[in-house]
Amino acid sequence: MAVIDCTLPQVFLRREGDAIHIVAQSEGVTEEVLAELQRACLAFGQPSIVFPSAMFTQRWKKQYLIVVQVIDAPLRFHAVIVDENALSFAAIDPELIAKDIRPDWNASGTIEPFVWKSEYPVDTIAVFQDILKTGNSQLLLGATQALFDSGKIVFERPDPDPMLVRNLWRMLPYSSRRELTFATFAFSDALRCNIMVMPKIEAVPVGYLIESNVLDYPEGRYEKALQIAVEADDQRALNRLLWRRSSSETLRLAWWILGASMLIAVIMKILFGNPVKIG
Repeated sequence: MAVIDCTLPQVFLRREGDAIHIVAQSEGVTEEVLAELQRACLAFGQPSIVFPSAMFTQRWKKQYLIVVQVIDAPLRFHAVIVDENALSFAAIDPELIAKDIRPDWNASGTIEPFVWKSEYPVDTIAVFQDILKTGNSQLLLGATQALFDSGKIVFERPDPDPMLVRNLWRMLPYSSRRELTFATFAFSDALRCNIMVMPKIEAVPVGYLIESNVLDYPEGRYEKALQIAVEADDQRALNRLLWRRSSSETLRLAWWILGASMLIAVIMKILFGNPVKIG
């Protein structure tokens, strides 16, 4: 089990009308990050119903994951900025964040960074078997494949659904977890998270799948291999799946190989010119 021991910059914010105010912050938070946080908090939307709490994530400069917890009445936000390149484990787990990071909502002014000490759970076959026993295996497997294919999904639920988000996140390979974002609840699609739960979907956001699409999503290789590994109780096969490249990583690698091949061809042309025909 990987040990977590890191210091995270943190910020508290509050929404008043159409403005997001900084309430408290620690060292290590730049003006650029603050501006991004204010944008993201506005993108969360204005609540149309009372909700207990929610969480969403955003990416900043690829290596940074911004994790935001939200409470209502009044609408307040707590954010920590995680440098994933500095982590000693595979990827952030939303359940672990919710369990370990308990914001002090009375904080104000200059505060200390959050010191995160915990243990990162191991992804075992038993965990995945429990996830698929929830009764939503078709939905979870279809959604997992869609997300693996770099898709975006929005679910309509009357309340936040952290369990759905957690289970989907856990089923993804680590490479995908380091690229995608989620929101256990949001009142606007402006966050553009890969997994979003909203109280009402008036119109399906452009580029998104909804639950019925996911249930009919074509079976893919990752989804099928994952199901076979779990049913066969094969931990080694599961480990290989979790450490595989994401679709976007594979595509980038293909482009790098193509670019390198073209560059080599050009260099060979310059060095040796056209072959000389003999006879």
